[in-house]
Amino acid sequence: PSLGLRQRAQETTGADPKMAGELTDTEKEIFDSVATFFYEDDALQTTFEAFAATHCGKFDFEAEEHKLEYQDVYKAYQATFEGLIEGHLQGRGADVEGFFAICTKVVQVGDGAREALLPMLTAITDYDVFIGLMQETKAKMAEAEAEAEAGAGA
Repeated sequence: PSLGLRQRAQETTGADPKMAGELTDTEKEIFDSVATFFYEDDALQTTFEAFAATHCGKFDFEAEEHKLEYQDVYKAYQATFEGLIEGHLQGRGADVEGFFAICTKVVQVGDGAREALLPMLTAITDYDVFIGLMQETKAKMAEAEAEAEAGAGA
């Protein structure tokens, strides 16, 4: 079984700088394409908004403990994100293994600008970030519903 993106990205922090060579132009292009995809692709944003809208109703943020069901939704969220990244990479003739080799090399060579993006790329699969997205989406949907009801009653 393959490791999740977050776990694999976290493993890059143990890289040995003595083993690194410079990033090739192709490696830079692949890494930069994922960063661009992550930050600028409207379809990616739409996918996550739709996912959150579909699933946020399952969450009770008033409860003190998280239900086991939340983990199932979280795993589906991770799989969705990983599938989108894998599809993006395949469209560029790359794969996830190659991408993580590039991430490791980014850390090894000390490419500060690209290295700074790694926590942001992995944060999307962080449970706390996920819970925040669900909570924010549920609040926005409740607010929109309340506004619609107020407008209908006027």
